[in-house]
Amino acid sequence: MHNIKLWDEMAHGIFNTSCPVEIHPGAEDNILIAHPAIWKIIKANFDDTRDLDVLDFGTGTGGFAKELAENGYRLTATDTSREMVAMAKKRNIPGATFIYGGLSHIPKKSSYDLIVSIMVFQFIRNAAAVLSRLYKHLNNKGLLIIAVHNKKYIDECLNQNYKFIKTGDPALLHIKFDNGSMFPLFERTTEEYQSIFEDQLGMQKCTVTEPPFTAEYIRKYAGHSREPMQVPKYLILGYKKI
Repeated sequence: MHNIKLWDEMAHGIFNTSCPVEIHPGAEDNILIAHPAIWKIIKANFDDTRDLDVLDFGTGTGGFAKELAENGYRLTATDTSREMVAMAKKRNIPGATFIYGGLSHIPKKSSYDLIVSIMVFQFIRNAAAVLSRLYKHLNNKGLLIIAVHNKKYIDECLNQNYKFIKTGDPALLHIKFDNGSMFPLFERTTEEYQSIFEDQLGMQKCTVTEPPFTAEYIRKYAGHSREPMQVPKYLILGYKKI
């Protein structure tokens, strides 16, 4: 991950999913669009959440981690932002283990039935290498789910000169948030992600989906944003270890 200090600052702003006043739309899109789609994949693959171990890789301020714990999973959650982890811990999630750090801080012998990573891999240069290491922590028949920006959404935003900025590298963009912070972002197609899961890791596809903007999100934000809501924002991939 890049610019950890900026991510730390955003833990108290845009990405504060436990804000007592109003959650920023830059975080609530995860809650209203991505989370329900991910739960649909999880419920389709696990009949019972008891006695299942889950890793939330890149937990942010713990929004989805809280949902996982409330559904009975034994939860481990990691993030490379110290402030994100601190905010997640303030949720007082019973039985949860929070780890400040990245892959190298996950206990080597740990294994999980489910690994979830929401809006992380577009910020990782070598996604294949990181997914390969996460794969080693996955139990047989375990499920690995990631959510990233949909390339179609990125391209439409570029057409409108909104949010994303081109660089000299065709695979590298910058994403600009409402507070002016900018981060490097690595654009990949659905086929590129599928190739990592299927060709490099030999995993079995469960779901590849592009959930549309929900009616609730459109109702709340359509009149206050330039966001191209006619194009799905998320690409969500779920794969099983066989």
